[in-house]
Amino acid sequence: MKSKTTSLPAPRLIVRLHKQTEDPVEWAIYQDDCCKDVQKLPRENLTELAALPAARQTQLLVPVEKATCRTLVIPDENYELTDQKLHWLADDTLDEDAPSLHWTLLSRQGTRLVVAGIEKAWLDAELKMLSSAGLNIVHATIDALCLPAPENGWTVLKDDDAWLVRTQEGVVSRLTETWLLHLLTHFPPQQLTHYGALPGPHQGTLVKSECHIMAHFADTELPNLLHDGICPPAQLSPWTGRLKSVSLCSIALAAGIALLIQGACYWQLLGLEKQLRNTLAQQWQRYIPENRHSSNVRVWLPKQLQQHSPAPFALLLQIQSGLASFPGLALEGVSYNSQKKSLQLYLYASDESQVQQFIKQGIAGFSLKIGKHEQGLWTLSND
Repeated sequence: MKSKTTSLPAPRLIVRLHKQTEDPVEWAIYQDDCCKDVQKLPRENLTELAALPAARQTQLLVPVEKATCRTLVIPDENYELTDQKLHWLADDTLDEDAPSLHWTLLSRQGTRLVVAGIEKAWLDAELKMLSSAGLNIVHATIDALCLPAPENGWTVLKDDDAWLVRTQEGVVSRLTETWLLHLLTHFPPQQLTHYGALPGPHQGTLVKSECHIMAHFADTELPNLLHDGICPPAQLSPWTGRLKSVSLCSIALAAGIALLIQGACYWQLLGLEKQLRNTLAQQWQRYIPENRHSSNVRVWLPKQLQQHSPAPFALLLQIQSGLASFPGLALEGVSYNSQKKSLQLYLYASDESQVQQFIKQGIAGFSLKIGKHEQGLWTLSND
């Protein structure tokens, strides 16, 4: 016969904050439908709780002193209520200079809503503090909501030198003893359940033994403050940290390689620039040898070309190109004065007609004429 095994619910860590940040937090392990011994721990030692298995399922109790309760009325019972609409309705009840509050619906009865607002910046900071200590927050609620919900009256619990209050309408608060007695005297509820002795008798009271508020924590559906963008930072596993380190190293390595490649390209560009400068200088000296300008080519080159046009080398190229059409002509020499624009060509030719045709085609705009003719050597000049 096979025996059935039942899995027990995993233990949970209950952490209660206080209004003053210098006060220690209270914590207990919730298991077997009850909270074990409630203990206190300074905030700077919260990392000690992270080693507990129950820290993976941490539920947070926020002090009711940080909550601002409001009663709202909606148009009808079928009104579609979203987080954004809830914030709009609740923010209209605040002063203009009030801090930004994070609103949560506590109860809804017909067209009547009870909401609680907690300062958003404070709640974010507390969640980050707990998360950095290694606690995985899965649920957050107001501590006074742990009190049993009264059907027709109030439930109050003595909490140090004050009283936690929960009304039948769903409103929660923390009152001094003086304020509580004042309200009970002038606005007495039909029924009052109190955990702890009240100073003086009151009608319609149900006395319970004094206990800690965390003793009333139950595995029931309590309003959750973790909604509408309010959530603790994601927990990072050791592998996540290692992957992050590897990613950073990879990025640094890639950046280093990119810098080396850019440096090599820059070095090659410098070499290419130097090579081009040398080539330009050679070309400059070839066309305008008497000029010593080695920079600012855009300014000097047009002026120099205008003064020395045509350049000797360019003129020789044109003469060579012109002679290619006349195989019977042979160049013996050239005399060229760029300043005086004087040109003389010495050609060997057996046929005068080819010399005349060569003169007609023109060379660089020079108007050449036959000067001398001795033993097949023809002298052409533009004088």
